Amino acid sequence: MQSNQEVLTEARLQVFERIIGVQLPNHYRDFLLRYNGGYPKPYYFIISEGQGKGMVNIFYGIGGMYDNLDKKIDIFDDILNAFYQLQMILVEIKSA
Repeated sequence: MQSNQEVLTEARLQVFERIIGVQLPNHYRDFLLRYNGGYPKPYYFIISEGQGKGMVNIFYGIGGMYDNLDKKIDIFDDILNAFYQLQMILVEIKSA
């Protein structure tokens, strides 16, 4: 993992969790406290033989850096809500 992010403190992480209203899983908290995001090396991984490779370009950190989870969390929330709503519509269509 290549990381040049600012150091994340436990106090700052707790503030972030209060803002988003979720306590992050311990493994993810440990990752953030150790790296606070960064760029994985290698950035690709094998999903399966049939599906081939997948990739992760970045893990967002918390704080004042450019790749900031604080700034992106609302975008991800909107995407997840839209995906959930689409799934519910598809279930209704299949049930009709």
